[in-house]
Amino acid sequence: MKGVNFYLNNLKGTAFDGKIWGNIIYNMSNLLTTVEFHGTGMNAEKAVKGAVGISNALTGILGFDTNLTLKAVDYEDMMRSMRGKLTFKVINGSFGNIGRLENLLGAGNIVANNVLK
Repeated sequence: MKGVNFYLNNLKGTAFDGKIWGNIIYNMSNLLTTVEFHGTGMNAEKAVKGAVGISNALTGILGFDTNLTLKAVDYEDMMRSMRGKLTFKVINGSFGNIGRLENLLGAGNIVANNVLK
């Protein structure tokens, strides 16, 4: 803690068979949260299922880099205020069910997903 900022630095862990690490800063006066996180070596199929609930969407080894800011009041405010950059890299990957034409044309599972709105 320094001033109005609460710091979570050098966070490290595992997720979806890979590694994640990064930093989070929470400003207690304006409720703004800054997230700088990275991941490598993750199972893409497990990660997509865990993040957005879509099974068999993607296979391969997933990595990501993100730098986001958001207002952490409640879920709606978080989604509405989120700004920043998120990049993914998939190695030796392929589209599963989501890559089929009939799923693309009837993409209700994606439209209905709150994370992807």
